[in-house]
Amino acid sequence: MKIYPINPNVKEIEGLRVYRSLLEVEDKVDLAIIAVPAENVLSAIDQCLAKKVPAAIIISSGFKEAELEWGRELQEKLSDIAKKEGIRIIGPNVFGIVDVAGGANYSFTPFFGGARRGKVALVSQSGGICHYLLHNSDIGFS
Repeated sequence: MKIYPINPNVKEIEGLRVYRSLLEVEDKVDLAIIAVPAENVLSAIDQCLAKKVPAAIIISSGFKEAELEWGRELQEKLSDIAKKEGIRIIGPNVFGIVDVAGGANYSFTPFFGGARRGKVALVSQSGGICHYLLHNSDIGFS
């Protein structure tokens, strides 16, 4: 798996080249993980659409859950874009996706990359509950 960090303000993160825009990445991109201020999310999704990225995880918060009218409107725009353009969007305001069995950690929690493997699947509406269970359970997760 290749990682392409995007940040217009730095040139390198953890030894990886950083791109100023998703559109600068030469390779095909399968998934975008978006963690920018809410007001910048639509721009990031526009880059995904231009680059033909099929899926995005939006970690950013400040949408409907913030109980602000503009946040609700922004979330509705994201939903409309997903339906119209066919991009699959998880979020906003999620901690990500973790596939312990497959070794994939698409979250903002490095600990999950080393979570114990097992046969129990966990789907949680609450990131807090998920964090608690993974940190405090002796069972392994898939």
